[in-house]
Amino acid sequence: MNVSPLDLRQQKFSRGLRGFDQTEVTAFLVAAADDYEAALRETDRLRQENVHLEALLNEHRESERSLKSTLIAAQRLADDIKAHAQEEAQRIIRDAGARSTASSSNAATPRPQSKRPSRPCAIRSTTCASWKAAIATRMSSSGLGLSSASRSTTKRTNCSAPRGVSD
Repeated sequence: MNVSPLDLRQQKFSRGLRGFDQTEVTAFLVAAADDYEAALRETDRLRQENVHLEALLNEHRESERSLKSTLIAAQRLADDIKAHAQEEAQRIIRDAGARSTASSSNAATPRPQSKRPSRPCAIRSTTCASWKAAIATRMSSSGLGLSSASRSTTKRTNCSAPRGVSD
């Protein structure tokens, strides 16, 4: 039997001999109806709150799942980046070691000396030779020949005599 607060308020009892005091029974029924009505309102409010909280809980669970998957993806990405960085570091170390070995072997290998003089030395030799030739020509045309003073100059300037002109 479902009794509503309104049923409690409208309930009428038959009168009997030596029955209960009507005003007390009516007051009691009104108070019981009020309490019952308040309990029903509280039950409805709690049901609505429960529905709201369950929806909120489902949202939080979905957010938690999303955050977990994001965290796992970020961790995998961080691990991949770390692995690639370590591989790159190992490659750089290997390359540096190979270059170091190559530099060491190149430094230990004697280099062949050039048979040609360096450019400044070649220019200086050519200039000295042309001056000597010019001097020798003038001297021979004047009948003097190459003197000992010009020979010491040749030695002092570290220039060799031109071809065809000897000491």
